Amino acid sequence: MIAELLVYEWILPHQLHNMTLHTKGGHAGAVFLDLTAAYDNIWHTALLYKLSKCLPLRCIQTVELLLQNSHFRVHMGNDVSSWQRQANGLPQGSVLHLALTLFYLYTSDLPVTRSRRFIYADNICCALQVETFSEIECTLTADLAKYNQLWRLKPSKSKTVTSVIHLHNNKSRRELNVHMNGQRLKHDPYPVYLGVTLDRTLSYREHLSRSAEKLKSRNNLLAKLAGTSRDLVRSSVATLHNLLYS
Repeated sequence: MIAELLVYEWILPHQLHNMTLHTKGGHAGAVFLDLTAAYDNIWHTALLYKLSKCLPLRCIQTVELLLQNSHFRVHMGNDVSSWQRQANGLPQGSVLHLALTLFYLYTSDLPVTRSRRFIYADNICCALQVETFSEIECTLTADLAKYNQLWRLKPSKSKTVTSVIHLHNNKSRRELNVHMNGQRLKHDPYPVYLGVTLDRTLSYREHLSRSAEKLKSRNNLLAKLAGTSRDLVRSSVATLHNLLYS
């Protein structure tokens, strides 16, 4: 509980605030990297190798024991496969955010780039503020070339997007021409980072609009359930309220 409060009340707002300060003013561009199945593609052998550089042997053996005991099987109708050892992936949903801690250690040696990185778990934003859009495009394209193969972690070219942040209305339709592996990345005027919808001027107007629509739909659902079902006791309404707004 304390760890979750620390994440949502301090770490995420602080990370978002830093990214906002870095990109506000002038011409800024950003790439929001989406790693394909990031937690599921963690290579156990490489993880243990990296841990050997910073942790004592007893800690490494404990992590190795946890990873080696992971097995899976597949159910398809009435057919069930045999148990298989899981050679990749982290145990998600574990206590003390163990998967998140191991993921940070696994990605602690990300390549050095000119653009500044803002990272929380597998949410990676590469942002740069310079004088011209062409410089932004060249720099971000060069930086992305270093992310082609990160110890079996691969960015998704279809889900990785670019965006611009500036206050010049005459350039409001300007899109970045940034490439990764020879393919131009999709431009998104309203990228979502850490659950917050960003916009070109960092006014958060789009985020507030989407939040208001979501709140309205949930209020309408709650009102209908509470008003039409007389058997719905107050405790049930309270429980439903917590599910909708948590």
